[in-house]
Amino acid sequence: MDIAEEFWYVSAFIYSRMNPFILRHFGVDKVGFFLRKIKRPRKVRVEGLFFQVEPEVSTCFGRIIGGRFNEEETHKLLRRILGSFDKIDLFVDVGANIGEFVVDMAASDKIKRVIGFEPNPYCVKSCVKSVEHNGLANVEVRQTVLKDCREEVRFDTSGDNAHLHSFLTAPPEAKVMYTSTIDDEIQESNVKAVVLMDVEGAEPLVMAGGRNFIKANLPFIIFEYNEVSRVHFSLDDVRSVLPPGYEIYRLRMGEGSLDGFLDRSLAQTYNCVAVHKDSPFYKVAQSLVR
Repeated sequence: MDIAEEFWYVSAFIYSRMNPFILRHFGVDKVGFFLRKIKRPRKVRVEGLFFQVEPEVSTCFGRIIGGRFNEEETHKLLRRILGSFDKIDLFVDVGANIGEFVVDMAASDKIKRVIGFEPNPYCVKSCVKSVEHNGLANVEVRQTVLKDCREEVRFDTSGDNAHLHSFLTAPPEAKVMYTSTIDDEIQESNVKAVVLMDVEGAEPLVMAGGRNFIKANLPFIIFEYNEVSRVHFSLDDVRSVLPPGYEIYRLRMGEGSLDGFLDRSLAQTYNCVAVHKDSPFYKVAQSLVR
């Protein structure tokens, strides 16, 4: 046993568990310091599911290392959505990162098929290993950058802070990658689909590249919209890309009253939801508005 490695792993676990308290009372978040000390792969458990911690992308496991999901409020929302249907045909995760949603959704008996898109090879490795740990056969992980067209872009494929990487802010020395689009990758129509997008400000571009898919299926869409996103786009940009009939809500986050339900307060957001009035998700979304 490597005593130093075990020390840092236990330290990361303890800090991760204490992080909400430390952040709330002291405004300090140093979990990344401890996570960077993890130098070998680990298998951790969250709500009965196993996740592979690859050391190159250990900083993506901030809460997961301590046995909690990184975005608990989004998981709560998704499970409420799933609970309203017998089956969901397709869950698409654009910017799948280390696979916390890919694994959680694929493990549900309500989801027929899961596709995750993630450019970072270390994240893809972690995601694929996690899928294997849980014996999931309904998942496909594609190492792909999605956009509104096919072209060359630069994308930072280094491991550290991989959850913050985007072709919009890639340094000149970043790796050249070829983009694809949702429409090129997924041709299904008339499927009941949920789409999650977390691509650090490129969300409207991804939506534009999926115009045909979105028009044909009217999926329930969750997309990131926070202080990072606002630098690159506005909610009006999203409205201009989506078909008429889509409404946008805020996904409430955190603890207490911020519990993964929806509301119409769009001034301060982290994730937002877009749902079409003619989709089977609309009545469900309305029931979740607080």
